[in-house]
This record gives sequence, C-alpha cells and structure tokens, in this order.
Amino acid sequence: MARDWRDLLSHWLPAIAVMAMIFYFSSQPTLPSVPDRNLDVVLKKLGHVTVFSLLAIAYLRGVHRFSRPYLLVWFLAALYAASDELHQSLVPGRTPSIQDFLIDVSSAAITLALIRWAAGSRIGWLRKLVMGVAHVKEGGG
Repeated sequence: MARDWRDLLSHWLPAIAVMAMIFYFSSQPTLPSVPDRNLDVVLKKLGHVTVFSLLAIAYLRGVHRFSRPYLLVWFLAALYAASDELHQSLVPGRTPSIQDFLIDVSSAAITLALIRWAAGSRIGWLRKLVMGVAHVKEGGG
C-alpha cells in the first residue's frame, strides 16, 4: 500500500508542482516586467510556452499507464489553461486572454508531438531520455 502511494506521488508530484507554480503567478496582481514593452510581451509569452510544455511533460508522467495518454494529457493541459484564464479574471489587475489560452494549448500539443516523435526515434539516447523523463512507451504509444 505504501509503495502505491509513493508511485502515485512520484508520478503526479511534478504536475502538481507545475500547476502550483502557474497558480501562484496567476494570483499576482502584477508581474515583473522589463522596460522594453515588446521584449516584455515576448518574455511573458515564452513563459507560457515553457510552463505549459513542462506541464504536458509532467502530466505524461502521471497518465503514462492510460490508453491514449497524449490525447488525455492535451485535454488536461487545455482544461488547466482554461481554468488559469478563469482564475486570472478573478484577480484584481489581471485579465483573461484567449491568446494566452491558445499559446498554452499549442505549446502542450507541440511538446507532446515532439515527445511522441522522440519516443519512436532511432536515436537511442533521445529515445531513452524521453522514455525516462516522461515515462512514455517505446515507439511513442
């Protein structure tokens, strides 16, 4: 029984940590910014790309035993992205953005496509890396 909890925790803790980080930053009325407005926008959008790519990888660790894990992970990421935008609508000084939602779900989808490709790759070290980090099966299935 204790082993089951440890396995469950080791598979889902990364996703919980990423979701907590996203929730924390979404709870801030303002975020740090750089003086150049264009650079600030780019950096913030890259932040979305990064955290939702990490969230997709973390979710894969949790759902690796499910059938069709990639579709499930994308759905979970889209659900969390939608809830994040809803959360921001409730935080003074923040506003929801369809653009951010689309960046989030696109980042998750691209990350999952790259992982699936790498898991089926003939490049041994790449395949082993992806299988170890994301707990995906060989061949990307």
